Amino acid sequence: MYEGVPSLQSAPTWQHQAIARELLTQFNVFLKGNSCQVFAAPFDLRLPEGKFISVFILQEMW
Repeated sequence: MYEGVPSLQSAPTWQHQAIARELLTQFNVFLKGNSCQVFAAPFDLRLPEGKFISVFILQEMW
């Protein structure tokens, strides 16, 4: 969906998947032993009511 309109999207190429896998591996190795985690796919983040996180804070982390 884009702006409420269904749109057709093709699957990622094998090259895209290979790059994504390599990045995931590198991040995982880098973060090993820390409290941070890396995930291969998006997921919903549910915060307690009244709590929020700024997109700008997430961007600054990278």
